[in-house]
Amino acid sequence: MIPSPKWYRPRSPRIPTNPNTQQPLYYDTHKLPGLLSEVYAPSLEIDYTSILGGTPLTVTRTAWVDEVGTLLSNFASTQHVTS
Repeated sequence: MIPSPKWYRPRSPRIPTNPNTQQPLYYDTHKLPGLLSEVYAPSLEIDYTSILGGTPLTVTRTAWVDEVGTLLSNFASTQHVTS
């Protein structure tokens, strides 16, 4: 076995992620399991009332990710730009 250089440090097994950047990445790469495990809480309140009127929707993350998957399947590709 070749010894590692003295300056070598192994990567952390888990680098923290930010849900605000992971969500659009997972949408664009269609990695729906990542939305379930890293982005969304078990229960979500979806509020588009300022745009669509009506009342906010409370839904489970699984139901929402199913909806997102259905929506994304209608597109050949998507691109969300964050800054």
